[in-house]
Amino acid sequence: MEASSPSVLASLGPSLTFIVVSGIVGMRLMLLARRTRQLPELAVGSGLFLVGAVSYPLGLVAQLGLTGDSALANLAAGLACVSVSVGSIAIYAFNRTVFRPREAWARLLSFGASVLLVLYAGVGVFRAATQAPGWYGRPDGWFYALEVTLLLSYAWTTVEALHWYTMLRRRLALGLADPVVVNRFLMWALSGVAAFGGVGGMLLVALGGAEPYHSASARLGVGIGGSLASVVLWLAFAPPAAYLRWLRRERSAAA
Repeated sequence: MEASSPSVLASLGPSLTFIVVSGIVGMRLMLLARRTRQLPELAVGSGLFLVGAVSYPLGLVAQLGLTGDSALANLAAGLACVSVSVGSIAIYAFNRTVFRPREAWARLLSFGASVLLVLYAGVGVFRAATQAPGWYGRPDGWFYALEVTLLLSYAWTTVEALHWYTMLRRRLALGLADPVVVNRFLMWALSGVAAFGGVGGMLLVALGGAEPYHSASARLGVGIGGSLASVVLWLAFAPPAAYLRWLRRERSAAA
């Protein structure tokens, strides 16, 4: 495997931003979950951390030859498969427990996606042990299965959050809802849109016949979408005091 060229390394800025932001925000949310002992914070925090701060950089290492060593590249690829699978299972758990805790179809969807993600992780570990480097991130059946599964989880987040945001805005107009809670659902919806856009960009690049990890435009889309998703999730779960004061001032002015 050839080492990455300086031009490739220079184009990793948006990806590095995504990695750093998702790592910081994911860790903050997991620390918040340690205090609150609530599943939603733990699920979304661990999902964000594993997908953005662990799996994605490992995928870059595996696909771009950043190690210069085939054994290390395959190790990175195998770990990337496992971490993206576990993180995505956590996102499905978040959607099910927060939005549809009593719905049988939500349990079935979450279970089916989790089974597929476990299989994806197992195939990744097997390939890491038996195949030459370079297989990770190449468009094939397992790649498309993962991307569609990710898109579905982010679409689910967006639809459910927008549904609740619309309902709560009506109550807010009557003085029956907290503006902070209403804004939280908006932030969840925006995080779903941003993440959906980042993953959708990688999928479109793959459908166009290119390898997403080698595409600067795909890395740009992931970097921007992932960073925005991380920031709005931080505003939803651990908003700064100044942000909360601003929300309440805006509500008071509107009233």
